[in-house]
Amino acid sequence: MVQSKQELCDLLDRARIELRPNLGQNFLIDQNLMHLLVDRANLQPDDTVLEVGAATGSLTELLAEQAGAVVAVEIDRRLMEIARQKLSGRDNVTLLCRDALFESKLNMTVVLKLTQHLGRLGGRLLLVANLPYRLAGRLLMDCICGELPFTHLYFTVQREVADRILAPPGTKTYGLMSIVFQASGRVKRLRKLPPSVFWPQPQVDSTMLAWARASENTPTVLSAKGTMGSNLPLAIDDLITLVEVAKVLLHYRRKKISSCIALKQESPLRITDLNQALAVTDIDPNLRGEQLSPEQYIALAQALNMP
Repeated sequence: MVQSKQELCDLLDRARIELRPNLGQNFLIDQNLMHLLVDRANLQPDDTVLEVGAATGSLTELLAEQAGAVVAVEIDRRLMEIARQKLSGRDNVTLLCRDALFESKLNMTVVLKLTQHLGRLGGRLLLVANLPYRLAGRLLMDCICGELPFTHLYFTVQREVADRILAPPGTKTYGLMSIVFQASGRVKRLRKLPPSVFWPQPQVDSTMLAWARASENTPTVLSAKGTMGSNLPLAIDDLITLVEVAKVLLHYRRKKISSCIALKQESPLRITDLNQALAVTDIDPNLRGEQLSPEQYIALAQALNMP
């Protein structure tokens, strides 16, 4: 059951809990939007779902009704205790009270629990969450580029992060996150969310997004209308190389690619290999990194990884 603002207030008052703004504790209180997030995920009995920012367990409960296993992470012990009481008897829910990230990667305890459920169930691995603002960007990047095989992400983030994810080449907000999301799969804006659908109300607008990894074995569930990104599967080695290439070429945003390569620092990529990849892919070294499309970054990564 999705809790209303009044129900949440009463619940926290009884538990004598004051929210901590530094943890990004903004509860999604619009029942229709929470159901939309779950419905779009089209969960199956063999799916494993990660939820980060479980709070009092409202979204967790909806996920548990459909998924085979839910790993729900909440850093606030006071809220976690409320969630434990709410979800008692849900055998397919694992509650973890800890930070979801360690040094910008998923906490190893979270990774192990997800791996166990994924091995047992054999279905998809998804993220479905109303993400805390403080860790959203780092978490999403690790879900796509990390060791776990996430196939779909359904989440809410602040509008600034969503704009960076959806940005086309040549725009001010186009960057590493845009390239990674669009090179690895299809991404779509599901809803724009005003502050009023959260409590306490944040100072910024938010967005609900969906991402589906491009895969020959996992057809996208995103309709073509309004989506952007690639339908071609990208090997994880190529994705990791793509991230390194993008970091080099975007480090000096206003400089030409050739200058960025010459000035590169702290990258495992060699200057000679980068210049050779440019030649093989017929990419003009006088362009800037922000002008290259995700497809061109894919081509560079694959050229660098050719035997």
